[in-house]
Amino acid sequence: MIRGLSFLMMFLFLFFGCKEDETSKDLLTVQATGTSVGAGETTVDVAIVSTVNWEATEQAEWITVNPSHGTSADTKAVVEVAANTSSETRTAEIVFTGGNAEPVKITIEQAGAVSLTFSKDTVRLLYSGNSDV
Repeated sequence: MIRGLSFLMMFLFLFFGCKEDETSKDLLTVQATGTSVGAGETTVDVAIVSTVNWEATEQAEWITVNPSHGTSADTKAVVEVAANTSSETRTAEIVFTGGNAEPVKITIEQAGAVSLTFSKDTVRLLYSGNSDV
């Protein structure tokens, strides 16, 4: 009887003790260089470390991620930023997702363009943004 009970306990231990950890997370990290950019057309390099397939979703029409999706072997993407012709600074998010990893967001902030207005009596120069423009 004790031998049978020992066998049953060993079986239960092996059965329940050898399951994969169901709470393990996939890995997805994203690091962008220079997320604050000038008003002109530019690019931002993004380094990606992932154990799963990933996808990037842009939240604005003036930015594009290339490639917009990849595998765990893909370690780089480029964010293409269109020129900002407005004098206003603008921001947009890019959300990277993959597997059951926590989503990663990066924010791109782009300076406004310089605006020069002439009239009969005045010259007006408007500038919105950072000093890198």
